[in-house]
Amino acid sequence: MNQIEFIGIAGSGKTISTTILCDKFRKNKKKIVYINKFLFESRSQILRYFLAINLLFFALLFDISSIFSSFLTLLKLKTNIKISLNYLFQLSVLIILKKFSKFIHIYDQGIVQAVISLLASTENKMDKKCIKKLLIPRYLPSFLIKTYSPDEINFLRIKKRKDKRKSRMLRSEVDGKYWKNYLKAINRMEMILKEENTLIYQLDSNCSLAELNLRIDFIFSSLKNYFD
Repeated sequence: MNQIEFIGIAGSGKTISTTILCDKFRKNKKKIVYINKFLFESRSQILRYFLAINLLFFALLFDISSIFSSFLTLLKLKTNIKISLNYLFQLSVLIILKKFSKFIHIYDQGIVQAVISLLASTENKMDKKCIKKLLIPRYLPSFLIKTYSPDEINFLRIKKRKDKRKSRMLRSEVDGKYWKNYLKAINRMEMILKEENTLIYQLDSNCSLAELNLRIDFIFSSLKNYFD
C-alpha cells in the first residue's frame, strides 16, 4: 500500500513535518492524498458524527469483517469513546482509500497513532494479541516516520498552539501519568512493528525549520526511490 504515516507524541512536529514532506512529493510531480487529524475534529458535533456515520457506512460496504472485528476488540477494551471512534474513523478512511485511490497517502496521524492513543489511554495494559488485532496487516503503512524531540520542547509547543484545545497531554504535563503512558506506548509500538519488519524512520524535530527541511529531504530521497 502506498501509505506513509507519521507517529509521535503531541508537539513532536508531526504536522509541520507532514506538510514539508507533502510539498516535496508535489514538487516531484507525485499525486498524493494528505490526511490530517483535524478532518475528524470539527467543533460541530453534528458535522463530526455525520462524517463518522458516512465513513463507517462506506467502509462496512467494502470490508465489514475488519470493521466488525475491530469494533468487538474496542468493546472489550472499554476505553475512551472518543479515542475508540478516532480509531474507527482512521480505519474507515484506510479501507475507502485502498479501494479507490492509487495515489500516495500521507497521514499526519493514522491507524498506528490511533492504536498508540488507545494503548496510552489503557495505561499500556492491552496485550500484544489485542494490539495486533487492531493493527490489521493489509492497512498498515508502507513506511512510518517517528518525530521526536525533548519532552520539555514538546510541551512548550502544545502550550503555544493557537487552537487552545485542552488536550489530555496538556493537562497531564511532562511528569503526568498520561504523558508517561504515551511515551511507553510509542516505544512498545515501535518494538511490535519492528517485529513485523516495518521500516521506521527517526526524525529529530528539535531544530530550525531550515534544518528540519534538510532532515526530511534525506527521508524523502529514500522514499522517492520506492515510489518511482
